[in-house]
Amino acid sequence: MRTKAKKPKLSELETQVMLIIWDNKGESTVRYVVEKIRKQRKLAYTTIMTIMSRLVQKGFLKRRKVGMAYYYQPTISREKVLKKSVQTIAKNYFGGAVSSLISYLVREEASPEELDEIAKAVEGLRKKAKTK
Repeated sequence: MRTKAKKPKLSELETQVMLIIWDNKGESTVRYVVEKIRKQRKLAYTTIMTIMSRLVQKGFLKRRKVGMAYYYQPTISREKVLKKSVQTIAKNYFGGAVSSLISYLVREEASPEELDEIAKAVEGLRKKAKTK
């Protein structure tokens, strides 16, 4: 029986690159990513090119060549990566209980404004569940 292959994990810089590509909602070039990332960090063009090539090897991006340039697209959605990351954190640190992870984040990390936002989201989910 074949098991589903796991995607490798993303490093901090790989995640930053993927966020830029996901936000672009289309094809991205290395030059585009470099322009966006340089607003936060001073990195060489070749560094970003290497990171994007690694992301292709890891299966997070696909690329096509047009002339001298490569155009990159994500092969997996931001939502799927986020879901898997949350599941991994919950499994590794909270015995698999997402509710324990959320309780921890609310207790330790949420500002009063964020708590208000969370309360509204929970209330919306309760109303939605009642109508089902």
